[in-house]
Amino acid sequence: MRMHGKPFYRLSLLFLLVAATGQAQAPAAPGQEQGAPPTAGQRRGPNDGQGQGLLGKITAVNKGSLELAKPDGTTVAVKITDKTEYRKDRQVARPEDFKVGDVVFVRGEENADHSMTAQMIGGRSGGGGLG
Repeated sequence: MRMHGKPFYRLSLLFLLVAATGQAQAPAAPGQEQGAPPTAGQRRGPNDGQGQGLLGKITAVNKGSLELAKPDGTTVAVKITDKTEYRKDRQVARPEDFKVGDVVFVRGEENADHSMTAQMIGGRSGGGGLG
């Protein structure tokens, strides 16, 4: 028996809705708390193990660090290491490709002094504004 038209689409939509709801409400694996690292055989989320994200406009470029102004107006020092990766327009970039006024995204780890050590710094040509 073939279903045509609206009944078929309604049934398909209902099936997808039920399947998505079941996935969203699936409980954590036994012994697995929210936010705990996955055990063997479990998948990681898109940001697991990648550090925190920070968006800001470069206000100063120093040897070994940048200063960023966040959208809320506060500033944060971003420490750069020899392991920091640079990306611009989704391509590999160099530290020299970033200058004061550029809006960048930084992924890294927050330090005890509230600075951040950058794992990756990314941006786009033509900037983009932050307020």
